[in-house]
Amino acid sequence: MTYEATAPATAFLLREDLDRLLDAVRADGRMVVGPTVRDGAVIYDEIASADALPVGWRSDVAPGTYRLTRDHGARAFDYGVPVTSWKRYTHPSRVPLTRTSDGQIEAIEPEAPALAFIGVRACEIAALDIQERVLRAGPAGDVDHARRRDQALVVAVECALASSTCFCTSMGTGPEVTGGADLVLSELDAGFTVRALSEAGEAILSRLALPSASDQQIAAAADQVAGVRSAIGDPVPSVGLAERLRAAPEHPRWDVVAERCLLVLDHAEGLPRRVLPGRLADPRPELVERRAGHRAPRVGDDQDPLDAEQVHAEHQRLQGGVGDPAAGVAEDLGVAVHEPEHPQRVDPRVHAGHQRDPGVGDAVEAAEREVVREEPVGGEQVVELGVHGPER
Repeated sequence: MTYEATAPATAFLLREDLDRLLDAVRADGRMVVGPTVRDGAVIYDEIASADALPVGWRSDVAPGTYRLTRDHGARAFDYGVPVTSWKRYTHPSRVPLTRTSDGQIEAIEPEAPALAFIGVRACEIAALDIQERVLRAGPAGDVDHARRRDQALVVAVECALASSTCFCTSMGTGPEVTGGADLVLSELDAGFTVRALSEAGEAILSRLALPSASDQQIAAAADQVAGVRSAIGDPVPSVGLAERLRAAPEHPRWDVVAERCLLVLDHAEGLPRRVLPGRLADPRPELVERRAGHRAPRVGDDQDPLDAEQVHAEHQRLQGGVGDPAAGVAEDLGVAVHEPEHPQRVDPRVHAGHQRDPGVGDAVEAAEREVVREEPVGGEQVVELGVHGPER
């Protein structure tokens, strides 16, 4: 889908007519995905109506903390940024590419669903743009991703509140939405100002036949965005930033960074381990033996996923063989390896590659993983998996 950052007329959608907008974007057979509250957090999932939106919810966010609170208001998009991301829909971890028929493996064309994303923030649009550049690169790029993005309709929402962890002004990625969306909403108490930035967006506005927003409503929406920019504060001066960092290797700020995340390298085995003070879960990477016959995400659908018990058994065996380099090196450095005070809940279906979307309360195993490095251990090929989560 091609986006053009034009300056169309601004319409106004009454709050009680929000379902009309959802029905309009759903009219072309699209599944509507938007923010909703689940397990004490805002996530992205399919929504059937405006009642599923996080109306009256706000998030209190600080480094390492997230909590939803009720403000008993009528606004639907004052929650900040959810704890999950759109990547689940634009680049899912599991896409069947092959199937077995009469003993023969056949390639299949993955069918991309028609989706409508509701509530996309300016910083998330920037993230989607980066994903686009990466996954469309090369002679062919990622065909499944390209189809999903080409068919997706994006309804963005400009931020009316800032979180203490927001930094879009320093990156030039918000808080105002200037492109990358089909429709742009700004939420006011009475309803929403609506702008179209693409032909698809203009077609939806035409079907809705909304009245034009007043000058006061347009000004109020602009004032909200300006207030968010002011609340975030002065942007980090990025010009010459790399040179300034290299010129100050002894600055005490580096000690603060080291305390937050210390990478300990075991020189004997060459296997990195992470010591992250204050983390509830042990973040050390798992070692999983890669055996023939087991599939990785986004490959053939004709083989069984890696069994959870096998993962744990191989992990224990390999740990017994290579020891715990983090504990030894940390002891030499006088750094304590954090042990979780409360055991984390582990869902074996996440290990087994189950299609279920893990809940917010699941353990670190539910986070996204990627191959970081491969090392021969005991004559066998071992893959180290890095853990990234939660999605942002």
